[in-house]
Amino acid sequence: MSAREIWRRIKTPLTLLLLLGFVWWAGSWAIKAASAPSGHSAIPCVMTNVGPALTPDRVLVRVYNGGTTAGLAKLTSTQLRAYNFKVQKTTNTNDRITATVIVGNAAENPEVKLVMGFFKGATFKADGRPDHSVDVYVGTPFGGWTDNPVKSIPVTGPVCLSADLTPNATASASAPAATPAAS
Repeated sequence: MSAREIWRRIKTPLTLLLLLGFVWWAGSWAIKAASAPSGHSAIPCVMTNVGPALTPDRVLVRVYNGGTTAGLAKLTSTQLRAYNFKVQKTTNTNDRITATVIVGNAAENPEVKLVMGFFKGATFKADGRPDHSVDVYVGTPFGGWTDNPVKSIPVTGPVCLSADLTPNATASASAPAATPAAS
């Protein structure tokens, strides 16, 4: 058999294998991209005068269920909304969560302290996000809510709040740069 005949016989199956590999790779990438938590607002936080205290109605929260209890993110969102938190998103995550994790810009930020005060045994992870939103990851087991949560955090001067909560917001030139903290 000549090289030309060999090539003629293997080029179609080889082409199909290459196309199948490409379709598998593209499908894997699409599923991973679709199931990843959404990115954060491109607009950094906006310095906002909230008076002497930050209250839940000024805090943007996203809730993710990473446990085995169906509806836990929805239940958590309902509880947070009852205290007037602005819940932007409620969904599942592919990450397995074994305790409540709060993710935000930095532990010392008032919005993080306020959200942390609502959950028993929650841990914190800083990611330096510029929009100062807060993500709540709940899982199995779920530690529950604090019996008497603090409903405001004292502040002095303006605080950096998510631009998604500020009408006609544009990034403030005085907005501080993201301050990544250790996880």
